[in-house]
Amino acid sequence: MIYIISIFSLSIIGLGVFHKLSRYGNAMTWPYAFFKAACRILCVFLYRLNVIGKTNIPETGGALLFANHTAYADVILMGLMSPRPIRFLSWAGFENKPLPRAFMRLMGTIPIAPERAREGLRQAREALERGEVVCIFPEGAMTRNGSIQLFLGGFQLLANRTNIPVIPVYIDGLWASIFSYRYKKFFWKRPKISRLPVTFLIGEPFKMGKNPGEKNISQARQILLELGYQAFSMRKPLQKKHLAELLVESAAKHPFRIGVIDHSRERRIYKRGMLMAIAYCLSKRVRQQIRDHRVGIVLPAGTAGMLANYAISFCGKIPVNLNFTLGKAQVEHCLKQAKIHTMLSVGPVKTQIQDRAPEFPWTGTQIDLLDWIKTLKKSEVIIAFLQLLIFPSFITKRLWKIPRQGGNREAALLFTSGSSGMPKAAVMTHRNAIANVMQVEDYDILPPRTRLLCNLPIFHCFGFMTLLWYAPTQNIVAISTPSPLDFARNVKAIEEDKATVMLSTPTFLRTYLKKATPEQLDSIYFVIAGAEKSPDGFAEAWEKKFPKSHYLDGYGMTEAAPVVSVNKPDVVANPELGEIHPGKKAGSVGILFPGMCAKAIDLDSGELCDFGKPGMLYLKGPNIFPGYLDEDGVPVPATDKDGWYKTGDIVTLDEYGFITIKGRLARFSKIGGEMVPHGTIEEAITTALNLDSEQLQIAITARPDPAKGEQIVLLTTIPDLNLQELCKKLSDAGLANLWLPRDMKIIEKIPVLGTGKLDIKRCAQIAAEA
Repeated sequence: MIYIISIFSLSIIGLGVFHKLSRYGNAMTWPYAFFKAACRILCVFLYRLNVIGKTNIPETGGALLFANHTAYADVILMGLMSPRPIRFLSWAGFENKPLPRAFMRLMGTIPIAPERAREGLRQAREALERGEVVCIFPEGAMTRNGSIQLFLGGFQLLANRTNIPVIPVYIDGLWASIFSYRYKKFFWKRPKISRLPVTFLIGEPFKMGKNPGEKNISQARQILLELGYQAFSMRKPLQKKHLAELLVESAAKHPFRIGVIDHSRERRIYKRGMLMAIAYCLSKRVRQQIRDHRVGIVLPAGTAGMLANYAISFCGKIPVNLNFTLGKAQVEHCLKQAKIHTMLSVGPVKTQIQDRAPEFPWTGTQIDLLDWIKTLKKSEVIIAFLQLLIFPSFITKRLWKIPRQGGNREAALLFTSGSSGMPKAAVMTHRNAIANVMQVEDYDILPPRTRLLCNLPIFHCFGFMTLLWYAPTQNIVAISTPSPLDFARNVKAIEEDKATVMLSTPTFLRTYLKKATPEQLDSIYFVIAGAEKSPDGFAEAWEKKFPKSHYLDGYGMTEAAPVVSVNKPDVVANPELGEIHPGKKAGSVGILFPGMCAKAIDLDSGELCDFGKPGMLYLKGPNIFPGYLDEDGVPVPATDKDGWYKTGDIVTLDEYGFITIKGRLARFSKIGGEMVPHGTIEEAITTALNLDSEQLQIAITARPDPAKGEQIVLLTTIPDLNLQELCKKLSDAGLANLWLPRDMKIIEKIPVLGTGKLDIKRCAQIAAEA
C-alpha cells in the first residue's frame, strides 16, 4: 500500500512539475518531470538549499549559465534550483555507460567530445537560439582540488557567437559532499549525518565579446570568484559564532581525541576534553581577578600558551600574544596601543626573557599561569570534564557561560612583525578566524589525521592560527615545541611522534637542510613554507635531500587571519587522457583559498592587470581583517568601501589563479621612474656568486638619491667581496645597469626579525648611515 501511495504522490508532483515546465514552451517529457519531482523529494532529506538571485534567470528567451563544477550532484541541484529546464553540456564519454547514458538522455544534455567539440557547441548554440537555457561548466571538468580551474576557450566561443545574456552561478557547499573528489576519492567517504547546506548564488546577466562594455573570459572568471566570496561569506558559522564555541563543540564531539602533544619540557599528551576542562577552570580565575578587556600573554607555543588563550577567550576577553623578541620601545608601543595592564606568563619563561632582555617592559600586574594551575582541584577539573562528556555541547556552553556572540566582534589582537616600522595592531574578528579555519579545511591541503608540527610562536599569525584554533577543531594532531630555532628538540619531536606536516619559514628551514638526515624527517610528507620568499633552488635542494617530502610555498599575512594561498600536489583527473588539475606551480605561492578573490592593479594606470602582468595585489574575503588600531587604540578601517585590502605586495596572477610574488612594495625602489625589485637583484647576486642558500649572506636595500630618487645598496657578510667585479658579473648576466648596487656595506650579520623575516627598517638604517 505504501508503495502505491508513494508512486501516486510522485505522479501528482510530476504532473505539477510538467505543467509548470510547459509554461515555458519547452517540450520536456513526462519522465523528466517525474524524475525532477523524485529528486526534489530526495534532496529535502539530503540538502538545505539556499537559492539567491533566481530572478536573474530570464523567464523567456535563451540564456547561457556558467558555473563552477564541484560534484556530480551539481547537475541535479542546478536543475532543481532553476525555474526553467536547463540543458547541460557534458562529457561525451558518459554515453559509453548505460546508466549515465540514460540519465543524459533524460536530462537532454548536449554531449561534448574533444574530437567533435565544434558539433557540441553548434548544438548548444542552436538550443540557445531556440530560447532554451543552457549551462556550461567552463573548466571542462569537475574540480579535483576544490579550486576553480582554467576556463577553456569553448566557453568564450559559445558566449561570443550567441550574443545572449551570460549568467554566472556559484555553487557553495557541495565540495563537502560524498559526490565530490574531496580527500582524493569519489563516493567512498563517510556521509554527513545532517543535511548539507548548499548555496546557489546567481549573478546578474552580462554579455561577452570584444565590443565596449562586454566582458572577456578573464573578467568572467573574476565575476565567478567574487560570487564565490559572497556565497562563502553567507555560511552560518561566520555570522555570529564565537571561537570559544567552536572549541567546546569540537571537544564535546571528540573528548578523547589528542589535543596536543607538548614537547616544552618533557613529552606530555593532552586530550581535547581535558584541555578544555582545565581552560574552563582557569577562566573562572580570569573572571575573578582580571577586569581588563584585553590581556597580554607572554608565552611560547605549547600547552601553557593554549590554556592562557582559551581561558581568556572563554570569558569573552581578548587575548594579545606579545612578541617577546622585540625591543623595549616596540613592546611598549604594543602595550600602549592595546591598552594592556595585565600579563600572563610562567616563571621559567619570564626568567629566560629577563636574562636575555633585562629591559623588557613588564606591566604592573603579572600573573603566573602555573600558580593558577596549582590551585586547581582535581575534583573541579574532573567535574568540568564530565560535563563536557555527558551533556550535549549546547548545555555545556551554557553551564560554562561561553560567549555566544562572535561574528564581527574582536577575537584577538595580533601585531605585525614591524619589518618596515613599528608593529601595527591588526584586529582579528571571530568571523575572520573561523573563515580561515573553514578555508584551510575546504582547500583539502591537510588530510584527516595529519600530525602537524607546531613550533612557530603564537605571537606569529601562523602559529596563532594553526596551534590554537585549527588543529584543536579539526581531525589533526598538534605536536608542539616552544621554538622553531631549537633544532634538536624539533627533530626529536618529529621522530618520536611521526609528524607528517611541518609549517615553517625558509630562514628556519635552512638549519634542517644543513643538519638533519633524511631518516630524521622520514615521516614528513609536506613542508609548507611561508612568511618570506623561498630562495631559488631551495625547494629542489630540499626535495633532493628529503625525497619523501614535498616542499610547498604558501602565502599569508596577519591581516588575512592569516593564510591566503598555498601550493599543493597536482591531481591526475584522467590518467588515460593525461588530464591534470594543477595544484602547484614553480615560483608561485599557490591558488587562492575558497571564499577569496584577488586582483592585480597596475601601479601607474590603476587598471586591472592582464594575466601575467605584475601589479599591486588586492584581496577580499571573510578572513580579511576589518582594520588596525590607531595610536589611541581606536579601530581604523583598512579596506575600501567594496572590501578590498591593499596588501603592499607586487604579484602576477595567471589563468589558473596562481599567485607569484614579485616583491614587497617596501622592497622596491623607484629609480629614474622605474620600479626596481630588491628580491630580483638578490637572486641575481646569489646566482652570480654561487652562494649557499642555507645562509643569509646578502640583502638589498636603498637610500635616497638626489638625482634619481633612490640608489641601491648591498649589505653583505662576505668580507672580501669586490663590488666592481660583482657588478660586472651582474651586467654580463643581463641585469640592467639601473639595477646594479651603487654602494656596499660589509656587516657582521644581516638583520632578521624574530619571525625569520628580513628586518627592512634596520637594513635601510644601516644603508643610510655614513
